[in-house]
Amino acid sequence: MAKRKSDKAEYGSGSIYPTKSGSFIVQVRPRKGAKPLRRTAPNREAAEALRAELVRQRDEGVDIEKGSQLFDDFANYWYQEVYLQRGRSERQDKHTADMLELHILPTLSKRILMSIDHAECQQLINDLRRRPKPKRPLAPQTIHHVYSVMKQIFGKAATMGYIRRDPTIGLELPEIDRAQKPPLALVTVQRLLEIIEGTRTAINFHLMATLGLRIGETLAIRRIDFNDDFTELWIRRALNYHTAKAGDPKRKSVRLLAVPPHLAELCRSQWASVLRQQEDSSADFKNHGMFCPSEVGTPIQPRNFERVWSGQTKKGRFYPGIKQKAGFPDDAVLHDLRAFTATMLVDVDAQPVVIGHLLGHGAKNVTEKYMRRHLPTMRRALERFENVLWGGVDDQAETGT
Repeated sequence: MAKRKSDKAEYGSGSIYPTKSGSFIVQVRPRKGAKPLRRTAPNREAAEALRAELVRQRDEGVDIEKGSQLFDDFANYWYQEVYLQRGRSERQDKHTADMLELHILPTLSKRILMSIDHAECQQLINDLRRRPKPKRPLAPQTIHHVYSVMKQIFGKAATMGYIRRDPTIGLELPEIDRAQKPPLALVTVQRLLEIIEGTRTAINFHLMATLGLRIGETLAIRRIDFNDDFTELWIRRALNYHTAKAGDPKRKSVRLLAVPPHLAELCRSQWASVLRQQEDSSADFKNHGMFCPSEVGTPIQPRNFERVWSGQTKKGRFYPGIKQKAGFPDDAVLHDLRAFTATMLVDVDAQPVVIGHLLGHGAKNVTEKYMRRHLPTMRRALERFENVLWGGVDDQAETGT
């Protein structure tokens, strides 16, 4: 039998070879004298289109050899050798890794880097908006985070010459609803603080409502983060919501806070309660230094704390949480307590720079050397705020609040 000849074009234009299985091998040299790049196509028409595309991209300056790697491989390179070298916080690193592993790689991991086009990226974004049950559609804010990671990866690939054009340019994204909700009413928060009295998580809600702490920040507090008499508190750790592991807080959120008198007294009582648990030989409790520990002394899981707030369903029956018992609006979330704190501090004439530092915002680059200087100002503002929070109805009428 005569040997079948392969279809060869002129030098530099690539070659197409049939295989015994019926598919076709496409060969194109990335550059003169280099080893040919081999790709497989299911039929002759697809092979011709692939060869023409590889030659075109090569002639436009694309490194088709590097561009032919799997997206998974390049994404791993980008995360390890590009993103992690920026020196971001552990929390930010974990968030970016989650966006990549949970929402991008399941779709693109086995795709060839330079073959991913704009339509494919748009489809990925659209699918995140309408995920079928049991999954839930991603919130617009989360989709923007996914897009940010995709844009950084493909932008780097384009800069390095591995792809001709960034396929994320011009993607249509869902709009983020930035309509501000009205601040929580003072009487509603006061009712919350009454309802939680005597519960294990009471001190957490007091810290969040008075100091405006984030969920992860309040759950990660240790005894060593306070001074001796609980009048000062360092915020330098935060619990990750998904892993429940302690790490760095959000960037520029490490801060020293003044603790006003009533809250300081509650903190002293809280620690005394922890020590009593430690001394109780009948309890399966070990003191790990946590200021707001679980029943066994470990940090309270963020998800469990969320259930205390929003309630939970067991065996088809819904058990209301603090939110329902205190009469909070249906759309209220725990993070609204931060907005409440900021609003009330404005009402007692606290300076914006003081409020920004209390909430751990990075605006105006509040640095470590100014923290001590602001302690007296913070203390006066918090004491005025605490008087309003714990004042009677008559006192509020007199002050006009």
